[in-house]
Amino acid sequence: MIKSILWLLLFAMASLSCSPEVQETENRQGQQNLLNETLRKPITMPANPDNEYDKAGWMHNQILEAYTYNTPASLAARVMAIESIAQADATFLSLAPGYTSISTAQLNVIVQDNLTQVLSNSSLSAASQNNLNGIIDNIFDLESNASSYEAIYNLIVAYESGIIGNTALPESERKIILTTTSIARYAAFYDRKKGKDKDWRMSRGSLTSAIYGSQEGPGKAIIMSLAGGLYNNGN
Repeated sequence: MIKSILWLLLFAMASLSCSPEVQETENRQGQQNLLNETLRKPITMPANPDNEYDKAGWMHNQILEAYTYNTPASLAARVMAIESIAQADATFLSLAPGYTSISTAQLNVIVQDNLTQVLSNSSLSAASQNNLNGIIDNIFDLESNASSYEAIYNLIVAYESGIIGNTALPESERKIILTTTSIARYAAFYDRKKGKDKDWRMSRGSLTSAIYGSQEGPGKAIIMSLAGGLYNNGN
């Protein structure tokens, strides 16, 4: 298991080097230094204080804990329930000042659940699209193999370290990626904490929705990810 985790960490770092910008010596060294520092730190799962958007994932789980599963209900009704919980929370409001409700177009993104399309239509570069798609594949590979949460956590944090250390990456791309990985890290933790006999599970649809929403901001990413998870799990 340890060898498998280390291999995945190295793979995550190597995937970032596919971008010409990341191939610069200073970026590679910065990423490696951040990874080494991260691996030396005591595990604080599911948090990663180095990720400036870490509160997005934390808030995602807080809302999920407060959500009442009173199905059947339409997707629009579920979104309204989630938004009602969120907008009564001061932390959410600080993450999403001026938050506006999910639009019909955004509801359609949740229903369509098309990761490839959401990535290709995003403002991310081709390299960032490929890397983000790859990390999501790796997360669900670990999920399907019933790997420990620690393996998933280490994989995501290593990837985040590479993003944080890449000084050539535009801030707009950093926001989308780190918001999405924060939500994925916390969502996977919620999955394991609640076990298989629960009403909500992390899905590709929930992370696809997070990517789309994060282009607007962390608040929309949180709500869309929650709605995507509920929709894709039939709740």
